[in-house]
Formats: sequence, structure tokens, C-alpha cells
Amino acid sequence: IASLARSGSRTERLAEALQVRGTTMSICVLAPAFLALYERELGQDALRPLAESLAAKAPWSGLGPETLLSLAMAAAKVSSLGILWGPVAEAAAVDTQKWAVPDLVRLLLAVARGKEHLKPDSKEVLLTSVGSRLAPNFADMAVAELVKVLVASSGLGASTLLQAAAKEVVIRLSDLSLP
Repeated sequence: IASLARSGSRTERLAEALQVRGTTMSICVLAPAFLALYERELGQDALRPLAESLAAKAPWSGLGPETLLSLAMAAAKVSSLGILWGPVAEAAAVDTQKWAVPDLVRLLLAVARGKEHLKPDSKEVLLTSVGSRLAPNFADMAVAELVKVLVASSGLGASTLLQAAAKEVVIRLSDLSLP
């Protein structure tokens, strides 16, 4: 289904088929098909029911970081997909060790855009998990990436990640080049 959607084959008909059969599909099949339809710029009205089918399949074990990040980016760009935020955050928090550091930074930036859709406990679990993965890598990160972590985490409220990122940015403030 994902291959058909990527090829441009009648995306509206594929969306209808996914709506009918989505409840019986595994998350590992449904998520890539949803993303393929999203990438083909299927309308919000058609994407919303598919997003609801995806969200109903939570918890999302079996989805890798790349798919989760793509779902987060889609939810950040299309407000009607806000239903995806909780499952994305919960699935990402399960094993941040599988994530590349730059992808976790991108995830944080996306989550900061959709923060109003997250339950406080989901947000806290995600921040704790991401913080435990990123903080040990702060010394090796570029200052620009640290600033992104700081900006994203500051938009999500007080956390140990925010404190650690702020501390590291202050230490490395002289590394920032200003125009």
C-alpha cells in the first residue's frame, strides 16, 4: 500500500481502503502507508481518520526512530494530526538509545510545536528519556545543536534536560559566533 501511494496511484482510493481495513492492519504496515499518503499531500480531511486509526493502535512497539520522527514531523506540520502526539511521544521514550542524536534533537523541536496535544505525564517521560540520552553527549555536540535542544526543551517547560542544556550552553557561550 505504501508503495502504491508513493507511486501516486489514486491516493484518495488508497486512503478509503486504509480507512476500511486500517483496524485490521498492523502498525508496522499502517504507519508507512499513512506516511506515504501524507507525503503525496492527501488532504487533512482524508488524513485525520487514518491518524485516528494509527493512534488507536498505541502503544506503537515495532516502529523505528525514522518512522516515529516522520510521524512527529507530519503532526507538527498538520494540526489536525495532533492525535498522533501521545503515541509518538510514548513510543519514542521507550528506547531513545536506538535514536541518533540529531534525530532526537529534531524530535524535540517537533514535539515543542505540538506540546498542547501531549499529556503532562507523556511529556515528562519523553523529556526524561531524551535527556538521559542527550545529556552525556552534550560535550560532543555542536553549539548550534545544543541551542536547538535548549530552545525545544524550554518550550516544553522546566526539566532536567532544560537545566543540563542551559548549563552546557553557558559553558560554551564563547563558541557561538555572532554576525
